[in-house]
Amino acid sequence: MKRSRSQFSKASSSPSNHAESEFEDEGHTGEIKQESVERDEDSELLARRAKNTDAARRSRLKKMMKLDTLEAKVKELEGTNHRLNMRIAVLETEKTGYVIREAEQGARIAQLEAKIVEAHLALTNRNLH
Repeated sequence: MKRSRSQFSKASSSPSNHAESEFEDEGHTGEIKQESVERDEDSELLARRAKNTDAARRSRLKKMMKLDTLEAKVKELEGTNHRLNMRIAVLETEKTGYVIREAEQGARIAQLEAKIVEAHLALTNRNLH
């Protein structure tokens, strides 16, 4: 039980309570020490809270900076992905054109080979007669 200083001095001024007042004097010193310890603990708690608040603030700032960096990287990679997809579309179109052209050239080669065979047969038949 804590007493204010005015209550303490009233209790000690009474002559019949002299033994009791000596006990209270020692208790009062203990109360002062206890208050000092409590203030120190409160100061430590406040210091820890302040330190924790600062650490949390730094952590949130670091997280936001990392998030900004990652968002920029995502944007960059999406742009790269879009350009590469466009390049793939162009190359597939070119490939289709080359495949068609190759098929046309293959058909033309087959026609020319057939004409060579015809001409060869015509020449051979003519030489035989």
